[in-house]
Amino acid sequence: MIYAAFGQVPMVAALFFGIKAAVLAIVIEALLRVAKRALQHVSGWWIAGLAFLALYVFQIPFPLIILAAALFGFFRSNAAPAEEIRTITPVPWRRTASTLALWLAFWVAMSSSPGGREQLGLKPREAGKPVLLAGMSLPPAEVADIVTGRCAMCHAPEPSWPGIQIAPKGVLLHEPEQIAIHARAIRSQAVMTHAMPPNNLSGMTPAERRTLAGWLAAAMR
Repeated sequence: MIYAAFGQVPMVAALFFGIKAAVLAIVIEALLRVAKRALQHVSGWWIAGLAFLALYVFQIPFPLIILAAALFGFFRSNAAPAEEIRTITPVPWRRTASTLALWLAFWVAMSSSPGGREQLGLKPREAGKPVLLAGMSLPPAEVADIVTGRCAMCHAPEPSWPGIQIAPKGVLLHEPEQIAIHARAIRSQAVMTHAMPPNNLSGMTPAERRTLAGWLAAAMR
């Protein structure tokens, strides 16, 4: 919620940039540990490389990649000569539980974002009607028209602006309820700093910014 509302404020953006870097380092370290344990044969490296190409080059859904890898392992183990089959050492249950928790967290994180759901081959989640918190009120029709006309081409479930496929920072401004929820971000980005719209590409006028300022001043009393 803080990121969605104030993610474009320089200080907040810097804080979240550091958090993203730390999370990326943790993910990379986890991947290296998993690779050391799992990729102990040439075929494992081939599977990893082909899975990467299938995901990011050919856009094949993630579940199909997992299914294909599982089938490869199943048939390879059945076809292997008996002398090549090694004694399997039982894995401690704590390690199994931690691995499952790691992949469960990965799945939840991916399935919670529009881009992640697309990578997993899942259907886009239908957004429910946003709920206003206590003290919030819907903006006047004039304000809603300004925001939807100047901002909703990018900040919508299906942006119409060329090159924009997902609403920046996940902020939606196509409905009055969404505008009310993000009132503080609108005040920071469109009234106080004029950072939005970027380079004023949609042509928001000074009179429209004054209208937004008047509404926000009354709404935040």
